[in-house]
Amino acid sequence: MTLLAGTNFVLHAAGWLEGGLVSSYEKFMIDQDQLGMMQKMAEGVDLSENAQALDAIREVGPGSHYLGCAHTQANFQTAFYRSALADNNSFEQWEIEGEKRVEQRANALARSWLEHYERPPLDPAVDAALLDYIAKRRIRCPTPSLEESPNKPGSKAERRKWRISFRRKSGAHIMTGRGRNRNDRSRGIERCFERTPCSACAARSFLRGVVSFADGETAPFLRDGQAARSVALLGNVGGSIWPGFQRWRDSLPDRGGENPLDRWSRTVIEPVARYLGATAYFPSDPPWQPFQQWAMRAEGLRPSPLGILVHPEYGLWHGYRGALGFERELAPTIPEGHRHACDRCPDKPCLSACPANAILATGFQITPCRAHLKTREGQAGCMMTGCLARNACPVGSDYHYNAEQLHFHMAALSL
Repeated sequence: MTLLAGTNFVLHAAGWLEGGLVSSYEKFMIDQDQLGMMQKMAEGVDLSENAQALDAIREVGPGSHYLGCAHTQANFQTAFYRSALADNNSFEQWEIEGEKRVEQRANALARSWLEHYERPPLDPAVDAALLDYIAKRRIRCPTPSLEESPNKPGSKAERRKWRISFRRKSGAHIMTGRGRNRNDRSRGIERCFERTPCSACAARSFLRGVVSFADGETAPFLRDGQAARSVALLGNVGGSIWPGFQRWRDSLPDRGGENPLDRWSRTVIEPVARYLGATAYFPSDPPWQPFQQWAMRAEGLRPSPLGILVHPEYGLWHGYRGALGFERELAPTIPEGHRHACDRCPDKPCLSACPANAILATGFQITPCRAHLKTREGQAGCMMTGCLARNACPVGSDYHYNAEQLHFHMAALSL
């Protein structure tokens, strides 16, 4: 259908399996063979005198055959597409030659291509520059090898047979690994953070909760293409991450670039994911994961009139910076039986504090909010001191962000 629609370029047309999660040499060879057929078909019908074989018709005449005529001998090798994989022999001949299926022939053809591959010429200076770039990127984003893996067969981590458990601390959770040895019990995410360059700031990113997925339930994919069995949410409680984030940002010439908090989150969480053999997810990165749904399940939270999930202790002063997906099932955090924080707030000052009247009982209206923030009043008010409706919420006032952090988040809005 793509070819018949007139498309002149198709990306990723060969070798994909499982929607692109894996690639196959055999399928690549089968696909490229079919693409060759399609290319031949796309050339259209040749109406030239040679293609219509008029000379052959005149030469052979009625009552004979065309196999030995000059036109056939000159054109039979190029007139049709000749597949390198199709077996046009009889069934008996196919049996005699080993009953090779198409994927077996494709495997042999792929190996032959690789064995006879000739590296194209490349300017030595360009090659050296590319290798230098690759080396620098690997330093910043190291790829763990089997030798460095903490779960390598026979390693200490493998022998410890880690189990993951959680304990509550100040309304958040701290992740701990418990092995057979009592001395191993102190190990966990805090120890993982110590192994990264960002241990000072990462130690203030709490494990907020855990969601486990039942069979048939929609779950995010891990790096190997399998569905995760559990997801652990990581995030800030109040301004817990702010001092470390600022130190990290001040240490960089570009101060973290265009989206420094997203970049900092990756810097902190990705090493932990590699160390634990987990897959990292981030709210800022596609494919977009349902972080709010996970948070509602893991912590029993519900949306406030502003749309932000309100926590019974932290109020609106918390966030989720990332999550870790695991192939094994972890014990889910069971939300405590608490009432929705907004149900315990009869006055609801957030509804009347918004100067743009964007906070209604039915929900948050983004259009009047954006329009207000562009005005002189909005620039001097909410943009400098934070959303006035959010500031008015009485829940979690002890976790209120400081003025610098509030201004940072408001400045990051795309108006």
